[in-house]
Amino acid sequence: YLIGIDAGTQGVRTIVFGRDGQLVTGAYKTYSFDYPKPNWVEQTAEDWWIATLSTIREVMEKGTISPRDVAGISVTSQANTFVLVDKEGKALRPAISWMDQRAIAQAKWLNDKFSPDIIYQITGSPLSPFFDVPKILWLKENERSIFEKAFRFLQVKDYIIHGLTNVFATDFSLVSLCMFLDIHRKKWADEILESIGLSPDRLPEIYPSTTIIGEVTEEAAKSTGLKKGTPVIVGGLDQCC
Repeated sequence: YLIGIDAGTQGVRTIVFGRDGQLVTGAYKTYSFDYPKPNWVEQTAEDWWIATLSTIREVMEKGTISPRDVAGISVTSQANTFVLVDKEGKALRPAISWMDQRAIAQAKWLNDKFSPDIIYQITGSPLSPFFDVPKILWLKENERSIFEKAFRFLQVKDYIIHGLTNVFATDFSLVSLCMFLDIHRKKWADEILESIGLSPDRLPEIYPSTTIIGEVTEEAAKSTGLKKGTPVIVGGLDQCC
């Protein structure tokens, strides 16, 4: 069997497929948003993980699936919703949603520094306060202590994958929509990251979507009902998948 997890804007869906591609069983669990100020939209990153654990346990328990028969598991997710984490992968503050519009002033600053055409040529993304780069700059300017404390800046899928494997990893399809990937060189856009004071080593390693980047840890196995050592594939952006 193969297990697919999709962490969307409103909830996590976990589905089990047979090797023939036929759906075997599935489960879904929602989570909520917080709106602490006008134009702010945040989520509690731990809710993504709780929903992931819950839905994996549900499909493992309600089906006739043995953990040893799961050949692999992969994750897709919404884009442009990111969370700052420490070395253990624990969130340092609520995640900032793709719907959040707090960084309008920072987007204007980037527009004046680079111009939308240059950013589009490098990243393939239009300059918008919806994307990650202006919001990270907002964090640097308004929550500097948390910005400096953060060990990694992770997307939703990256956070879940770390929970399963203890590996910090992402894929090209997901970060291609974040406005800081150089899509021609297939590496982080150094000039854009430098402008917001974010070094590339504070971002996860980037892999093709089909890469096995780790295995289910003993801790994650106990929490999910999966077998320790089950291969975890890095996956991709939900829309691309």
